[in-house]
Amino acid sequence: MRYSFSKRKIALPLPNLFSIQIDSYEWLRKEGLQEILNELGTIEDNSGRGWLLTLTDPVIEKENLTVEDALRNGRTYDAPWYVKAIIEDPIKKQKKHQTMYMGDIPLMTKRGTFIINGVERVVINQLIRSEGVLFTGEFSPITGQFLAGAKVLPRSGVWLEFETSRSGVISVRIDRKRKITATTLLRIFGLETDEDIQGAFSEIETNPEINYIESTVAKDPASSYEEACMEIYRKMRPGEPLVLENAKALVEAMFFNKRRYSLGAVGRFKFNQTLGLDFPNEPEHRLLHLEDLIKIISRIIEINNGLASESDVDFLGNRRIKSIGELLQWQVRIGFLRMEKNIKERMSLSPREVLPEPSTLISPRAITASIHSFFATGQLSQLHDQQNPLTALDHLRRVSVLGPGGLTKERASMSVRDVHYSSFGRICPVRTPEGPSIGLINYLAMYAHVNEYGFLETPYIKLEKQKDGRIKLTDEIVFLAAYDEANVYITDQSVDIDENGYILGKQVPLRKGPTFILGDVSLAEYVEVVPRQAVGISAGLIPFLQNDDIVRSLVAAQQMSQAVPLVSPKKPYVGTGIEKEIAENSGAVTVAEKAGVVDFADGEKVVVLYDGEKKKVEYKTAKFLQTNSDTCYNQRVKVITGQKIKKGDVLMEGPAVDDGEIAIGTNVTVAYMIYEGLEFEDGIVISDRLVREDVFTSIHVSDYILPILETKLGPEEITRDIPNVSEESLRNLDEDGIVAVGSKVKSGDILVGKVAPKGEVDLTAEERLLRAIFGEKAKDVRDNSLTMP
Repeated sequence: MRYSFSKRKIALPLPNLFSIQIDSYEWLRKEGLQEILNELGTIEDNSGRGWLLTLTDPVIEKENLTVEDALRNGRTYDAPWYVKAIIEDPIKKQKKHQTMYMGDIPLMTKRGTFIINGVERVVINQLIRSEGVLFTGEFSPITGQFLAGAKVLPRSGVWLEFETSRSGVISVRIDRKRKITATTLLRIFGLETDEDIQGAFSEIETNPEINYIESTVAKDPASSYEEACMEIYRKMRPGEPLVLENAKALVEAMFFNKRRYSLGAVGRFKFNQTLGLDFPNEPEHRLLHLEDLIKIISRIIEINNGLASESDVDFLGNRRIKSIGELLQWQVRIGFLRMEKNIKERMSLSPREVLPEPSTLISPRAITASIHSFFATGQLSQLHDQQNPLTALDHLRRVSVLGPGGLTKERASMSVRDVHYSSFGRICPVRTPEGPSIGLINYLAMYAHVNEYGFLETPYIKLEKQKDGRIKLTDEIVFLAAYDEANVYITDQSVDIDENGYILGKQVPLRKGPTFILGDVSLAEYVEVVPRQAVGISAGLIPFLQNDDIVRSLVAAQQMSQAVPLVSPKKPYVGTGIEKEIAENSGAVTVAEKAGVVDFADGEKVVVLYDGEKKKVEYKTAKFLQTNSDTCYNQRVKVITGQKIKKGDVLMEGPAVDDGEIAIGTNVTVAYMIYEGLEFEDGIVISDRLVREDVFTSIHVSDYILPILETKLGPEEITRDIPNVSEESLRNLDEDGIVAVGSKVKSGDILVGKVAPKGEVDLTAEERLLRAIFGEKAKDVRDNSLTMP
């Protein structure tokens, strides 16, 4: 039986469940690396010769080795990459070109993972506060007055934090330094005089009791552009001599230098959206503009006057996903900035008469080191959890608020950990770790999709109002981000729909942003695609989820990912309909690409001749491989030679898969355990047949390493001659003292015999005689053998 949550046919199949990783890395290859070079621009010589070095056209070449070779030989699956370097002397009209090797960059496998030093790793997604502007506020503990503020969060550069005092003065902190009045900041952006400033806000000031702009202007010590620069310089560089030229240079560098300050594409998008602006989202418009500041201060005044509300920092319209592409791009950018510094130093040391070759100036060591540290020690680069195929797939969909630029477990508040209304269809509300990380580590919902700016979207079916007033479902599926949902009415998927797609009934449940109402059906603009879009893939495997206690569901979702693959897995009698799709997405199942015939099949490979093709396709099985979690990865062939197959038929299946469906466990008959007529939740009786017939038996592959040390008393030795050990205990060892291949061992059995010399003690007469007869062999040794845990 396969039970579906939906009352109607599902219009949208499950997407590629690890596409978030693949798509992000492809963006890095196609656009991300070139974006870094565009930001780096032209590197200029500081010694007055006018030399210019430009880097363009990044290219990633073919991989150095295959995935299998990297895993087998403990190597990194990577590829060399190159940039075109052009150095020119505009004075002497000289120019030199060279293609520069920039090191090796790790490549992503088809499974969305990386192979680093022979170990499979994954870079998890980070959920961070979006660039843009956030409006804040708090009640004054003295007067009870609500005082608004704002934070301007750029992609790179100084932070601005606006706040309102009890006297109505709006001030701003630049990079958390001492406060200056907001009007001082406006003067360096073009509003120099008091009249200009008051004119820009004349329509906003509606509070008869307090005029915020007049109060701020009265407190402002500056009255011109020059004085404003000096005031900012005084607060940013306290104790330094006040020189106008230095003050202007500081202001120019902080706000008007594209390399030092940028809102970024996301920041400009959020500014336009939040403040109602329409600047083109192009690189030249990603600096802070006067209109931005006027709108920010205007909104602060409106919030103070009760005409607007502050931002919700936990709203998913104000938080975005950073995946592998952006995270690795940032590391490469750090490497390029370090390399730029080295290039300028080498330029200044080069002979003045000869234009140097680019290869003498450029060393990619800083970039390579930055990339290596990110994968080897970065907080978001983790060992791929391969406990079972479901765990491996879910790990690729993990979302963390921790990491560089994020939160820490100690300072994460309850509001961050809690389930937010905007998480619907984007973040799974069920699965999260228990303990200190609860709510900080989450998982994507089934249909969640990341848009071009990194915001999570979820699909809805568009509704259409007919001429007769009835509401009909269309075939159009639209992906909406949280900020899109804030302005539309969405109805529940459980509403009654007739066979022609019309919604029945006049009153339906509706939601718009945080508001949930029972309203007229004519208000509905979208309907949910399917109820299961609210949860992630682990929770989506739980039948009758809607009837379960949420805590029990959380435990079930967690424990499914902790389950080890069984020797004989069985698909569940009762499922939810996504078992097959999850098995295929996990990579544990190999299916036929199209119709054809099996030309050859045995335990090691399957050879298929597809219809219309002349070349045969060979699929090799993975046999008894060790995973990162020490479970056994073993594929079984499901076809025979000569068998005709059609598209989608299962050719091979791996661990925890049965008949092409994910099978985390097996089906067993149990009895409720009654104690004096009472029963509590999980008190059950099971048969000992489960042990006798290996129903829950699993295979694990582990490495046991025994170091041989050189001690102060002499070297340790591998031997079969171990003192005070019976011959029965040595039965599995060969003549060298190492366990023979194929031996059946149990806990406590010796795997490698090793002895270490003991310290010298006073010998008895008998021991001295033995030493004289047998020499060194009679010396005391200590048993340091490696035994089975």
